[in-house]
Amino acid sequence: MVAPSLDGISILVVDDDPDALELMRMFLRPTGATVREAHDGFEALLQARRHPPDVVFCDLRMPRLDGHGLMDRFQRDERLSTVPVVATTALGEDRDVTHTCLAGFAGHLVKPIMPEMVDAVLARILPGRRGRAAV
Repeated sequence: MVAPSLDGISILVVDDDPDALELMRMFLRPTGATVREAHDGFEALLQARRHPPDVVFCDLRMPRLDGHGLMDRFQRDERLSTVPVVATTALGEDRDVTHTCLAGFAGHLVKPIMPEMVDAVLARILPGRRGRAAV
């Protein structure tokens, strides 16, 4: 599997589950990306306003501010409206995928997430990135 080389890319991972954050960290750190983490949508919004990311992976079901609420706020923020946000969720029915697509998400990954799923969505979102052998 060839994963994109993400040197110089900033990725924000948003999830209230510490294990899900750890898993995404394991997938993304070997790519060379800078990985930031947030435990809910409010924390993610604050971080993104301070350090706008290049890509966000966001759980849909979280307390306080969920993924859809975060996406809505990104779309209304001039600095964040073009940041691709990928939904990460256990919800995988066709209607769920359609709903995230219509809401403006750049992708929909169904948990359990595998490294090749992350690689594929990043290659699509960040075209032209040079490949590297996955670890």
